[in-house]
Amino acid sequence: MVFVLRRKDFEVFESLFRIDGAARRELDWEDFRQAFEWLDFKQCNGHGSARYFKALGKSPRRPFHWHRPHNGIITTDAQGRMQKKMEGLYEWTESSFCEKTAGDEGV
Repeated sequence: MVFVLRRKDFEVFESLFRIDGAARRELDWEDFRQAFEWLDFKQCNGHGSARYFKALGKSPRRPFHWHRPHNGIITTDAQGRMQKKMEGLYEWTESSFCEKTAGDEGV
């Protein structure tokens, strides 16, 4: 499955998965949350800074658990760990994401 994403959401996964060799950059937690919601996940609160993202669709995907950074910034080092976790949970790779273009009307 390929996710067709708005530019801002694509930039999150572009950094996480280093799509087309893109360099990782620090990410704002809210941008990450919004991008995950675009994929039909809902952020739920755990204890303290623990958060999990639950799939809302019919897919039997397991939730993605992560601690929200206290400063709200996801470091490039953390992104490498997030990528590995997503690969294991959902089998996502850099080819799982593409940017929505003008020709993708209705997507």
